[in-house]
Amino acid sequence: MYLTAYLLTLDAQYDLLARHHRQMIARAEDAEKRNRQLHVDLSTAQAHAATLKSCEAIAVEALNKSKDEHVQKLMEAYLVTHNQHRALRIQEPASSNPVQPMR
Repeated sequence: MYLTAYLLTLDAQYDLLARHHRQMIARAEDAEKRNRQLHVDLSTAQAHAATLKSCEAIAVEALNKSKDEHVQKLMEAYLVTHNQHRALRIQEPASSNPVQPMR
């Protein structure tokens, strides 16, 4: 009778440990799945970051080009205006023209 009770206790303990073992295996498998998904997410995020850096570099280059073109147009407009003012001063009568033509 004691032997039967002992064997039943061992069997119950075995079942308990086997259930616990299966639960731990399931948790480990879930953790591995989450880990793989996190690696995929990380790779995706790194790819997006690289794309954004590339887009940023393109935008900065375009901005610099636009700025250079704007400065060039401003210089051209200044030179045209400056030359127009200069031409008007030369056309003014000599008495009101502070700049005398060279002879």
